Amino acid sequence: MGSNSFQAVICDRFGCSQQSVSNLFDRVLHAFTDPAVVDHFIDFPIEDAAWRRRTARDFSRLAGLRNVVGAVDGSFIPIQTPPHSQNLFRCRKQFPALNATFIVDSWGRILYCNPRMPGSTHDSLVLEASPARLRINALACPEGYALIGDKAYRNDGRLMTPLANPVTPQERKYNKLHAKTRVIVEQVFGVITRRFPILSGKIRFDSAKCARVILAAAVLWNFGLDKGHGAQRGRGPVNYQYPMPSSSRNVRNVVIASL
Repeated sequence: MGSNSFQAVICDRFGCSQQSVSNLFDRVLHAFTDPAVVDHFIDFPIEDAAWRRRTARDFSRLAGLRNVVGAVDGSFIPIQTPPHSQNLFRCRKQFPALNATFIVDSWGRILYCNPRMPGSTHDSLVLEASPARLRINALACPEGYALIGDKAYRNDGRLMTPLANPVTPQERKYNKLHAKTRVIVEQVFGVITRRFPILSGKIRFDSAKCARVILAAAVLWNFGLDKGHGAQRGRGPVNYQYPMPSSSRNVRNVVIASL
């Protein structure tokens, strides 16, 4: 995963058979993607009120938005074209891929990972069908906590997207704060694909195993954060200039009105 080398290259380097390398890789991959391991390292405790307050406070130190509890985005991870798949895995960039969706916090920790969807699936559909989306939609708290995503997603009461055509000073300010807050998820995708080059090359397994490779990389990423390695950004003070927006069917408008 750290070199994207062919197994034959590893065999030559360590003097073992290709079958031994393949068996060992499968054992390690199984260990990192065991449900108990995944649940330990990748967790989205959105129902915890103290966690929501702490996460939103940390996000406010990035750019000023006080109600963000996660930044969401999808990325195309190149894979070999699965047999008999037609164009199911061909993404809009015209190569076979899996559409991996991450939700991250302000420190770059992966809170949710869905690496299983084919590349032809739109980012918005991946998120709408996810358990994370259902859980945040089910929140009954009076505060307008929300995810933050790009224009590929649907703006509503629990997800804020940028304005397509900002006109007022408040709208332009919102778009600027939105971009500075959401960029953390793009940084995570950029750094994780450099740390695990197998994700930037064409993964040479079947689609289910490719998804497990991506999930294992996410687990290792969070393990690295626990050990002090990973995305770090400069942080300002907590923003108390406007109140926490209340829950609304369009929380973006509430935030803009308060700027």
